[in-house]
Amino acid sequence: MICENCGAEIDAHEKACPYCGHINPEGAEEAYMDRLEDLQENLDDLSDHGKRSDREEMGKQGRRLIRTGLVLVLIIGLVAAGFMAMDRFWMRSAGDERALIEFQKKYFGELDAMYAAGDDDAVLEYVISLLDSEEKGVEAVYDWKHYEYIQAYWTYRDGVKAAEDLLKEEWTDDIAGTAMQDAFRLVDQAEHAGELPPEDRDKVRELGEKGRTFLTEVIGMTGEEAQEMYQACLDEYGYFDWFECREKCRKYLEDKS
Repeated sequence: MICENCGAEIDAHEKACPYCGHINPEGAEEAYMDRLEDLQENLDDLSDHGKRSDREEMGKQGRRLIRTGLVLVLIIGLVAAGFMAMDRFWMRSAGDERALIEFQKKYFGELDAMYAAGDDDAVLEYVISLLDSEEKGVEAVYDWKHYEYIQAYWTYRDGVKAAEDLLKEEWTDDIAGTAMQDAFRLVDQAEHAGELPPEDRDKVRELGEKGRTFLTEVIGMTGEEAQEMYQACLDEYGYFDWFECREKCRKYLEDKS
């Protein structure tokens, strides 16, 4: 017979597909019925004994067999339930993986072409539209090879650059504080740009320098202050801590006021 899940040819008597683990209801039921038939045969054999002592012994053995049989039935039920749960989990995982692969096939080529054209704003808007969609497998966009750069550009364009323009018109500590966090985040991304594809490294490092420029020229920090605060925004493992950075920026602006 053919496995209804993976399409492999399997023995009809198999309880589960040996290739993908999918439960074969007919095989599982057959194995269960065989167990019950064996149990009934054992009980029938005991009934052939005529002597009282044999009957007593038969009763004892019968009760033991019944208990054993019940335990076996319970175990078989639990194993079958376990197989079914694993099968459902596997099916969900396999379905999720297929959705990610299909998403990559559908969109990554187009994203690569847009990136090669050099219009970062167009790429960013397209990525945002994909993330806002409810399409299955959309999480795959995080695995696109240029996503880290586009994320950094997003932080700069809608964070630092937008705040810089706003602060020229009216200064508020809320806007300044949020923009400072974005600037420090750009600095952090630039620090790890060596892990990016070669074509993205210099771009992210340039955005990091724009973040530092914002901190010194717009916020008014010295280069030493900016570097010291950046270090304070890292956790004990060296990872950027957004919440800690927010508190550091808030405190700096309060003290400056």
